[in-house]
Amino acid sequence: MPPEAETDVVVEYALSVFSAAHLVRRYVVGAKASPLPLSEADVTAVAKAHGLHMDRELLDRCVLSVDREWMAAV
Repeated sequence: MPPEAETDVVVEYALSVFSAAHLVRRYVVGAKASPLPLSEADVTAVAKAHGLHMDRELLDRCVLSVDREWMAAV
């Protein structure tokens, strides 16, 4: 098994916020359910529930960037 990649607390926090927001992601229901992109409101909801531990603008950019990559992969 390869060694675990090194991360820092900022990256870990941003990924944990993405993960929490992703769990409550909204979907458009039609012939098939399609995921909607996360929004700043979704990031805000997680930050309010779990606390804000980094610069808000940076957190939004990180989480929404990860979400764009996830959306492109589905």
